[in-house]
This record gives sequence, structure tokens and C-alpha cells, in this order.
Amino acid sequence: MAQATLQRELEDFQERLQRCTMVCRDQAREKYCLDGSESGAKVTAAQGFITECSSKCIDKHLSMLENMRAKIESEIGKHER
Repeated sequence: MAQATLQRELEDFQERLQRCTMVCRDQAREKYCLDGSESGAKVTAAQGFITECSSKCIDKHLSMLENMRAKIESEIGKHER
């Protein structure tokens, strides 16, 4: 039961990170009007934007790890009783 709880929480966390980075990519496409044929400065700027946006997203999600740990411990505790 503990392993299933941990697995579920980790999968949810990973999905959140993936969605966030996908949003960053979408925002870069819109901001820099990318259609797949660009090169040079425009692509470099978009990559920088994606990196910065993704870093902020990751930082936000890292701050959620303590709550995730508490939730996992609570769920495991319910099943141990």
C-alpha cells in the first residue's frame, strides 16, 4: 500500500512538471511567433525564455515537496493502523 501511494504521488508530481514545461514551450512559441522554420537569434531567445520559465516552474514545484511528503506519510499512516 505504501509503495502504491508513493508511486501515485510521484507520478502526479512528474505530470505537473511536464504540464508546466509544456506551457512554457507554448508561451515561447506564441511570444516569438515560432513555426518550426526559425534559426538564429529568435530560437536562442525562445530557448532562453523556456529555460527561465521552466526554472521558475521547477522552483514552484520543489516548494510543494514538503506538503507532498506530509500527504504520503498521512496516507501511509492511515493504512498502518
